[in-house]
Order: sequence, then C-alpha cells, then structure tokens
Amino acid sequence: MRGLLHSLFGNPQPIDIWLLLADVAIVALIVWLDIPEWVHKRRAAKVARVLSDFMFKGQSLAQSVPNPQEQTDFAAFAGWLAAVESWRTDVAQFLSEKSSRSASAFLLITVSEANVTNVVNPLEGWSFRLTGGHREAYQALLAYLTNLRAIIEKPEVYFD
Repeated sequence: MRGLLHSLFGNPQPIDIWLLLADVAIVALIVWLDIPEWVHKRRAAKVARVLSDFMFKGQSLAQSVPNPQEQTDFAAFAGWLAAVESWRTDVAQFLSEKSSRSASAFLLITVSEANVTNVVNPLEGWSFRLTGGHREAYQALLAYLTNLRAIIEKPEVYFD
C-alpha cells in the first residue's frame, strides 16, 4: 500500500499531508452542512405538492358557492357549507401532522382586502352578492385559501 502511495504521489512532505487533511475536512464540512438543507427543501416541496391539491379543491369550492337568490331552499348552501368544513378539517389535520406552525397559520383568519368581499364572481354566469351566514362562510373560505397559498409559496418556513 505504501509503495502504491509513493508511486502515485512521490515523497510527500508533512505539509502536504496536512493540506490534504484540511481539504478533506473542508469538503466533509460542506457536505455535512448542505445535505440537511437539501433534505429539508425536498421534504417541504413534497408537502407543497399535496397542499396544491388541497388548494385546487378549495378554489373549486369558492367557485361553486350557491347563489342564494337562485336557491329556494337552504339545502344547497348547507351541502356547500358541509363540503367547505370537511375541506378545512382535512387541510388542518394534514398540516397539524406535518407542523403545528403551519396548522396555526392556516386557521388564522385575518381581515384583508382579498377576503372581505361579498361579491362572488363565478367562472360561469353572473356575479352575485352574499349576505349573512353565506357571506361569512365565503369570506372564511377565502381567508383559508389565502393562508394556504402563503404556506405553499414558502413551505420551508413552516415545515421543519
């Protein structure tokens, strides 16, 4: 073995061995610091992909809010409200399994210009106004969607 090293490197001086060890230590330090960050970003990206599916379902719910002027019974809105509550529960449960910070951020309802509207602009048909419980449920859904979007945009902040 010593003969092989001698034929490859010649007769190394002690400083050469120290420099080689320093280089190996620097490379090991870089790898030791970068791999956990890479793994963390990869995990966060996986969670963000699942959250994108939840976002799509939530946006579909926001677009499918029943028009109270067209509904003669409360059943259509009650069904929509149950679907929204089921979606909110599913997202909150998923987030709480991954990170309590993300679950708290998702459930926090703040007043913003984006979620204080009472006008629904469906993809098909005319826009309409919501009042009372309809408006509050719709505004809460918009707040949850805004929070979920913020989590998806910066998943590395929320998931350790």
